[in-house]
Amino acid sequence: MDLSLFFAVLWRSKQFVLRGVALAFVLAVLAYGTPSIENGKPTLKSRSAEVWQSESRILISQADFPYQQSSEASNLAQPLGNLSPIYAGLANGNIVQAEIHGKFGKTATVKATEDIDAAASTFLPFVNLVATAPTKAQAATLAEGAGRIFVAYVARQQASAGIPATRRIELTSVDAASVPTLVEGKKLSVPILVFLAVLVGVVAILLLQENLRQNVGTRRGHLRAEGQAEMPLPEHLDDTDPRLEPVSANGGDGQVVHRPHLAAGNVQE
Repeated sequence: MDLSLFFAVLWRSKQFVLRGVALAFVLAVLAYGTPSIENGKPTLKSRSAEVWQSESRILISQADFPYQQSSEASNLAQPLGNLSPIYAGLANGNIVQAEIHGKFGKTATVKATEDIDAAASTFLPFVNLVATAPTKAQAATLAEGAGRIFVAYVARQQASAGIPATRRIELTSVDAASVPTLVEGKKLSVPILVFLAVLVGVVAILLLQENLRQNVGTRRGHLRAEGQAEMPLPEHLDDTDPRLEPVSANGGDGQVVHRPHLAAGNVQE
């Protein structure tokens, strides 16, 4: 591709290019958000939402053994950390999730994970409830509320099962809601694609116009060259001069057209 010719075409149609850039910018802005008026001031509400994340941390313990539970069969202590994956799965179950959705809406997203000591490759006696929401406040509220719902659910289940209070698992919230963090900002991919698509369309139109202009110029040049190659009749001769010999040729509509042609040696100035 000849870049000098390309930029020459753009410069020759710079007004059209500027209008295309302005149109691309306007469409990109509209693809990013919706114009509105808030408190008497124009604003632009983004079509995509941010994703904020907050976490609630819950400790697994017992009344008599805060960090371990006893085994009646062997009378040996077993770490409560082994219960972490079980309670995480319970928090991700349909019953707990249904309670969370019933209180915070069906779009509420909460995922429970077990806590792992990476150095020792063992489970820690904690369950983490990770909540995601479009705002900081919603993420913190959802994390705290999901933790309370899960703790209350486990307490009800143990009470209904008749487990003695001294043998029950106690879930305690040690961090109701961590400081929310932004994990995904507002998406700019769609506005950028719209802007580039309009610019590509503008350039394509200009190149098409340039090709058409060159084709028309080439065709006119051929017609002009063919016209100059024909021998013109002298001014003192007309179509009835006896020195002109008729020459037959096919017309554009298929009919035979007789054109006068000077016989060799008959032209005299």
